Amino acid sequence: MVFEKSEEVDVRTIDSWAAENKVTRIDAMWLDMQGSECATLQASPVIMKTVQVLYTEVNFEETYEGCILYDEYKEWLYSLGFKLVKSEFRWKEQGNALFVRQ
Repeated sequence: MVFEKSEEVDVRTIDSWAAENKVTRIDAMWLDMQGSECATLQASPVIMKTVQVLYTEVNFEETYEGCILYDEYKEWLYSLGFKLVKSEFRWKEQGNALFVRQ
């Protein structure tokens, strides 16, 4: 997807937000971030260790520049001890998946 207009925004990791707000664990997360879900989670390894349930958008094509594709994202989540328990792939280029930590 190509956008004609761009805008700069400040960003931060979930780890920095959690530390600032004294959040020590996240039981469940729901991510729909236009292809940056995995990069966001990888940038926050401290809080990611506490997540038990993850509902996330996944991509089968590079719908957004630089987005990780489903198989690689799933394998990374598996390496952290998550298991796919439900998927909803309504579109050819993307869908949603529910992972639970084992």
